[in-house]
Amino acid sequence: SVNVGCSGINDPVANNEFNSMYDPFNSLLQLTVYAPETGTNENAVVYIINDLGQVIYNAPFVIANGMGQQQVNVSAIANAVYFVRLAGDKMNYSAKFTKY
Repeated sequence: SVNVGCSGINDPVANNEFNSMYDPFNSLLQLTVYAPETGTNENAVVYIINDLGQVIYNAPFVIANGMGQQQVNVSAIANAVYFVRLAGDKMNYSAKFTKY
């Protein structure tokens, strides 16, 4: 399941899921995943994909002890709807966010 929202409402640790929260004031996308099925460590990749299906950003995403967090500065991308995908050997999450 994928929930996008405030971490206080959709706590990824409590819900065993991927959480994406956009901060428009600082142009930051906060990504959090709680994925106990990955085991101790996993190297994943985070992708930001535009509405044409083009990958406009990718970076390593490290999951340690089944949990990972990362902030992505999205100030350089245009205001639009995007998809964020987190992919690894044992997991695959996606969510949609609107940059404005």
